[in-house]
Amino acid sequence: MYKLIFSNLLISLGLCLALNSYAQPDTETIIFEESFSEPGFPAGWTTNDLSQQDVIWSWCADPTTGQMNGCPRIWEGGANNQLPFAATSAENGFLTLDSDAFSGITQQHISQLNSPTFDFSGEDTVWVKFETHLGVFNITPNNNAILRVSSNGGISWQTFNCFPEFPLEVGAVDRRWSTNPKTLYFNVSEVAAGQSSVSFQWQWKGMEEYHWSIDDFQVSSNDPRPEVDLVLRKNSFLIPEDAIIPSFEITPISFGAKLFNQGSQPQSDAKLLIAIFNDNNELVFTDTLTHETLLVDEESDFLLLENTFTPPNTAAVYEGIYTLIPTTPDATPENNQEIFTFEISENTLAKERQNIPRRSTAPLDNEWTNGEPHSWTWGNYFFIENGQEKIATAATFSIANPEVLSGNRVNLSLFEWTDLNENKQVESSERSLIAFGEYIINGSEPGDGFISVPLLAFPGSADLKNNQGYLLMLEYFADDQTDLFINYSEMRDYEATLDYLEISGTTRFASMLGIGNPLSDVTYSSLAFGFDQIPIVRLETDEVVGVEPLLPEDFQVEISPNPTTEDIGINFGFPESVANVTLNLYSQTGQLLIKKNLTNIQNERNIITGKNLATGVYFLEILTDLGRRTIRVVKVR
Repeated sequence: MYKLIFSNLLISLGLCLALNSYAQPDTETIIFEESFSEPGFPAGWTTNDLSQQDVIWSWCADPTTGQMNGCPRIWEGGANNQLPFAATSAENGFLTLDSDAFSGITQQHISQLNSPTFDFSGEDTVWVKFETHLGVFNITPNNNAILRVSSNGGISWQTFNCFPEFPLEVGAVDRRWSTNPKTLYFNVSEVAAGQSSVSFQWQWKGMEEYHWSIDDFQVSSNDPRPEVDLVLRKNSFLIPEDAIIPSFEITPISFGAKLFNQGSQPQSDAKLLIAIFNDNNELVFTDTLTHETLLVDEESDFLLLENTFTPPNTAAVYEGIYTLIPTTPDATPENNQEIFTFEISENTLAKERQNIPRRSTAPLDNEWTNGEPHSWTWGNYFFIENGQEKIATAATFSIANPEVLSGNRVNLSLFEWTDLNENKQVESSERSLIAFGEYIINGSEPGDGFISVPLLAFPGSADLKNNQGYLLMLEYFADDQTDLFINYSEMRDYEATLDYLEISGTTRFASMLGIGNPLSDVTYSSLAFGFDQIPIVRLETDEVVGVEPLLPEDFQVEISPNPTTEDIGINFGFPESVANVTLNLYSQTGQLLIKKNLTNIQNERNIITGKNLATGVYFLEILTDLGRRTIRVVKVR
């Protein structure tokens, strides 16, 4: 059964994706409209900058012009990539604030676009509609890019947040662009209806951002929104909590979503459909749920579909399609469907599986104090239910700028972690290192490729456990302010899945972020860069077969003294002579500091010179043909 059959299934359920057939309001009375089609500002429209830096709005004749004649730059490539402003009448002119054109300003601009004054004294209802597009780099537009409405000459204002979907903190490492175009509707009746002197103002607090463009402004005396406009938001539907699932971790997958009604009428009997296709485009699972009533401007609770899907125990890639189906055609069917993928592998565990288009990021400079090395760590959380008889063997990662980091070291560290104080932060005392891999950047690695390093069991065993949370962290130990940029994927948003699991009594996490020096003491944030930005840091596993055994208990090894102020003394008490013994001394972050080979060891004392070691915790690994052991060593002043 193929996707064509699925399309027929949608048709049989009444889904029509034709844009020209949705229901409009019965009587839409437009009081005023402005498409900015004439050169310059329309009569009565003005602009100013409260920061007195003259960062002001301008008129652009053609969105494809580029950064000249008052038009914003067209951004191409990487995370900047955006098409020109696509408002309905943008090709005939629009107003824009090109924040990026004002480089070198010393403080945030507070740029304002002011409308003329309107008389709405005869109106009981006043709605505003306009199309817009915004890009940010340093400062979130949430509560900073706003529409203000006044009915008393600007003495007081009522504020409407234009971009609440953005995070409260934003920067080069976070979401940058709004929808292009985004159509905004605001009911301003409370401040404007029945008033004779109403003015509108668009205000943007920013500093060297991209641009904010506005077009097709309308004021109407009734709700201008289409009657039927249901939304399935990108962060509102459930996906598996891992993108690549090893076969030993296959469990039933649940599906569900939140629905939002942004139309002007209540909606009844809307259907939520999930369909899963395998990599032969065969429909392998489907389920449908009907929601009774969704009021205007209402978001539903999580709607959980009744049935679950358990993939077969074979390697495969699956595509999931959520579809929201109103009883009558929807005004914007493009936001009624969302697609996601997941994969069953033999041994790979990953939070992402698609990294095109490639993105990379590093924290902003202000995350460190002046002159502080730019050390940081970013990685993923994995909860393993069936870890018994499995072992962590390797880590795979991807970095973007190896050419400027030749000779620098990164570690891949695997920690066991339990959130003991339940604050969703990872304190250093809560995480236990069980394996690590070290990699020295040579500068010739492809900036869009993958690097794999083996994981060394450390300090004890890399065996995985049942029902245990793990952190696999890519750690960058900087000597200066040169930044490591880590590649990430934004193809999946884990917000809904994590929220639903928490509501259900299960706490899970996506990525983890730590910034500062020393990294071993840093607390990790589970908010990281957001639930839709996942670092490419993957865990490779294998069966516990042929794993190096632990050194038998009757082969005694003692560190004396421990703690030590200078040298590290190792006392051996073996029941028999051991031909070859290797001593490896590692730092707390897993760096191999000293390697020493010994022969014919039984009952004797050996010394590792420690006078040049800094105060701190170290790990001594003893390797023999009979097995291995790792002992914690403390160096004090």
